[in-house]
Amino acid sequence: MRLTALAALAASTLVGCAANLGNSLDSDDVDAADERPIGPAHGVEGELAEYEVKLRGIAVGRIQVAVGNRGVYDGRYAVVVRSRAVGAGLANVLGEFTWELTTTVDIDAGCAVEEDEDIAIEVATKREHEHRTRKFTLEACRQNMHTSAGALRGWRSRPGAQASLQVSFDDRPMPITFADAARETIGTVLGSLPAVRYDGLLRNVHSFSAWLSNDEARVPLLLRTGSKLGTVELELVSYRADG
Repeated sequence: MRLTALAALAASTLVGCAANLGNSLDSDDVDAADERPIGPAHGVEGELAEYEVKLRGIAVGRIQVAVGNRGVYDGRYAVVVRSRAVGAGLANVLGEFTWELTTTVDIDAGCAVEEDEDIAIEVATKREHEHRTRKFTLEACRQNMHTSAGALRGWRSRPGAQASLQVSFDDRPMPITFADAARETIGTVLGSLPAVRYDGLLRNVHSFSAWLSNDEARVPLLLRTGSKLGTVELELVSYRADG
């Protein structure tokens, strides 16, 4: 039993405002000296974000993502990232579910060194629950939803640049390719925000687009992808950073 589709969408990676999402960086500002390769984890300490999940424009869930303060794990610098997804709207008519993932990320390597995952589904009188904790070596360099979102956030690229990652979903490594597609201003519930758009492919088949704030924080603002059931969107609805 797995919520693989939901977990994949959560990779793109609450209460507050977007006050610190406005220091835009034009594409011309990213010269050769500013470029950073995709790879090591990047995020904002103490940030808290909430995303609304929509299917064909109808709300079906919420995802909360929290980034902790940097610390030390096994003698190396690390940060803990937590995500929690719950059903909402139409999804609650069908049943209840929660999905939680906690990742300890090695900051320098950008790899997951520990994962804790919990999934619970209740439909009618049937309830399923699964919990697991796993550790990984740095040599294995486990890439999951959290580390791949961090890698994309840390990538400072020029339009047209391309990169790729091998990300594990449900213990299956899947190739994801990204291309720096555009600099745009997008309308969100938090207002009009300058963004960098990345177009990508999952498994070289499933296309998606992701918009990140065009500033130093590079907060994921919107993820849009197709599915067998229709267009799926994750949109940032609240954000704060206390770090």
